[in-house]
Amino acid sequence: MSDPQTIDINSHVTFFYRLFDENGRQIDETGSEEPLSYIHGHNLLIDGLEKKMSGKQPGEQFTVSLSPEEAYGERDENLIMKVERSEIPDEVEIQPGARFAAVNEQGHRMNLVVLDITDEDVVLDANHPLAGKAVTYEVTIGKVRQATGQELVALGMTPDGKAH
Repeated sequence: MSDPQTIDINSHVTFFYRLFDENGRQIDETGSEEPLSYIHGHNLLIDGLEKKMSGKQPGEQFTVSLSPEEAYGERDENLIMKVERSEIPDEVEIQPGARFAAVNEQGHRMNLVVLDITDEDVVLDANHPLAGKAVTYEVTIGKVRQATGQELVALGMTPDGKAH
């Protein structure tokens, strides 16, 4: 059995991060007071970051540079779509660069960016804004503990961490 303070499957982890684009420009961060938290081993983080978290302990700091494949994936031109302007909800500001969320036919939430507008149509992009880009994370591990049964059930697991 692993040390409960070491990140392993079903660990509840809090961490702080700073995210940099491929040019070294900081593009996101957690606040110094509000860490991000997740349950390890359930694909709740991007793949490359979650892999790098395995085996870390509270207080550890590390930097990881990730390729597009390890981070937010390659850009997928199939995620660029043209829709009739009438399909965009009235409350959505329609101008290039505007961002909004929508639910597709399968019930999945999609984050969309307006790329172009004509009198009849709107061109939308459902790619993650960092798709196709290499990124670097600077991470500081906060707290590590075993996830509770309730937290695991919320992920669709049994209380002992097994898949249903």
